[in-house]
Amino acid sequence: MKELLRIAKEEEALAQLNLTVSTTNKVAVTLYQNLGFSIFGTEKNAAIFEGRSYDEHYMQLAF
Repeated sequence: MKELLRIAKEEEALAQLNLTVSTTNKVAVTLYQNLGFSIFGTEKNAAIFEGRSYDEHYMQLAF
């Protein structure tokens, strides 16, 4: 992942990367934050799986 981010940062056409992650996936949220991503919003009930709804964080890494 770090190598992919390094390559992305070198691409002059890219200004930022965005992603979404379930708020219940604390390990992934922490991983992305440690890589420099920050949360810029949260969507309630963004996904529904087997009758249960999940919120998602929107995260961004600006170059």
